[in-house]
Amino acid sequence: MKITPLHIQLMLHYYVVPEPYSKHDPAHARSEAVFRFRHELHKYGLIDPNNGPSGWYPTELGRDYIERLLALPAIARDLEPANLRGLDE
Repeated sequence: MKITPLHIQLMLHYYVVPEPYSKHDPAHARSEAVFRFRHELHKYGLIDPNNGPSGWYPTELGRDYIERLLALPAIARDLEPANLRGLDE
């Protein structure tokens, strides 16, 4: 599977937000691409369905993938508190 920005967006959503993906953008969330990419993430063991509010959760493999992504030097540097100032203004 080739990871795309949509795969990463879905993974980050299920990693962080305990709400349905459709709550923020219902039309996009019901698109064929989202259904296909979510199926791929499940097929490769990165997310599993659950009965919680979001309907999906990252597996141990999925959490590990996101944590390794967030640990990349450029991303980790951008997440430093000093670099986040002003984002909430």
